[in-house]
Amino acid sequence: MSSLGTLPVELVLKIFHMATFDRPDYKVPLALSHVSKDCRAIVSSEAQLWTTIELNNKSAAGRFFAGATTYDIFPSLSVYLRNSGELPLNISIDYAGLPRNASVSDSNDYAEPCTDGFTIQHAVVLGMILLGHLDRLESFTVRTQSWEIYTVIVNQWMFSRFPLIKSWNVEYGTLADLCLLGDYPIMCKRDLQARESILTRNGGGYTAINELAEIGQGCFPSLKRLRLSGTPHGWFFSAINLVELVLQNIPTQYRATDKLLQVILSNSQHTLQVLELNGSLHASVDHSSQRLSLPAVHTLKVGFAYIEEMSTLLRIAEFPALTNLSLWHLEDCLNEDQRHQCEMVEAFQEMTDKLPLHQLTALHIDAVSFPREDLHSTIAWDAVRNGTVAQAQYPVIMRFISELNALQMLTLVRPDPLFLQSMGYSPPSSMLFLPSLKKLRFETSIPKECLHIAKYWRRRIEVLTLLSGGAFAGPGLERLELLFPHTQDNAALAGWKNDPQPYAMSMGVEFQREHIPFLIDEDDLYMEDSDSDSDEDEDDAMYED
Repeated sequence: MSSLGTLPVELVLKIFHMATFDRPDYKVPLALSHVSKDCRAIVSSEAQLWTTIELNNKSAAGRFFAGATTYDIFPSLSVYLRNSGELPLNISIDYAGLPRNASVSDSNDYAEPCTDGFTIQHAVVLGMILLGHLDRLESFTVRTQSWEIYTVIVNQWMFSRFPLIKSWNVEYGTLADLCLLGDYPIMCKRDLQARESILTRNGGGYTAINELAEIGQGCFPSLKRLRLSGTPHGWFFSAINLVELVLQNIPTQYRATDKLLQVILSNSQHTLQVLELNGSLHASVDHSSQRLSLPAVHTLKVGFAYIEEMSTLLRIAEFPALTNLSLWHLEDCLNEDQRHQCEMVEAFQEMTDKLPLHQLTALHIDAVSFPREDLHSTIAWDAVRNGTVAQAQYPVIMRFISELNALQMLTLVRPDPLFLQSMGYSPPSSMLFLPSLKKLRFETSIPKECLHIAKYWRRRIEVLTLLSGGAFAGPGLERLELLFPHTQDNAALAGWKNDPQPYAMSMGVEFQREHIPFLIDEDDLYMEDSDSDSDEDEDDAMYED
């Protein structure tokens, strides 16, 4: 430490900045201040080091006592607020568990003994402390299993102005909570009685769109990123001119209607660039709704459990600038229901008609299932090659893929056999579908699906060889990535990876735990095609050197 004291203060600060600003770690400045007296003096004088503040269940003193000051109750927070001077703050609160009171009340079903020092009473004090620093707040994140804790903190700031706030992120519960407690608002109704009054103005105090916009402009003039996960909001948002809006895992009874969603989107119509609606859409829509154009949205991420949820979005909004599309089927199951699969084809038909697929550069499809049909029995490959079948007459999935001429990155999680089979076709005057593809990633936890991937890969190489006059055409992809179950034959994959004639310039193989989701129709899942045995033999041969 004596050698450190001989260094120029500017160099020491540079070292400290390198330690704290590559993924800022809020613990570093406090830890450095305990190294030595000289170190403490340097760190304490550099306000920028103290602007990232993280609070959790352990951040508060265990018990209140007479005459306690805010420093006594939140000692580390007080140090950060003091040492950060007047600089903008990035505050994160992580609260695990259900709401706790300092003294257990028989009337509170969810009251627990205070073991970690952060109770509802502490939340009141925390809200009061931060109230004096709202003009410095630049980003605010809360991850909690207690909506009451969140509302106790933020409702003290009602009618306050947040001149610098750029990012507001709230995560209530976890995806596991939503799955295990499908009706969790009833099970936790005591927690959910509290209403949030910052973003939503108590869910209906103001309903006029122009009045909401005025509130947003006055209270959150700089807010650009709003992320809400699992939150039981009232949805009368006053936020406007957002760049990013993320709504995830919203319980069904708290989801915005299509009309309210349009209002939310219209407040950021010309500024919104990234939109994620993942488990937050209603399955019903007013068919008379006029589509709202979102001319700046380049990234769209949609997670749905029912086909109608996807249709809702496509019927209320259009995305002329879209280049990055992600689709998730949220049910953790192998959906072999024929009706569902046929509806999925209809959804892809709607996307083909209403989305600018021709300009997509990135596509992510997760666990989307289609009918179990063989394209060779639907349309002849030679008919596609010689141009006797018009593109408009292709099967829906093939037509969807044929539009993706600008696509550079494709990720398929639990890839569907029909989608893979469609990718293997080659239209006239083209090397293959997806001619611009540079990076391809497959992910699956199901051993059987590895065979579908291998079958597609063999087909793609066959087409390339045919189109190049019978000779290997050389690497086409820049990168191929595989995430397979750990039960997959590593030796076989190694042979594939080290093939002297690969179709990728580089290849990465990773493994994960084998996991077969809930089967809706187990009999259908394991029904084999008439040529399944020969297919598996050929697929196994493909892995061999």
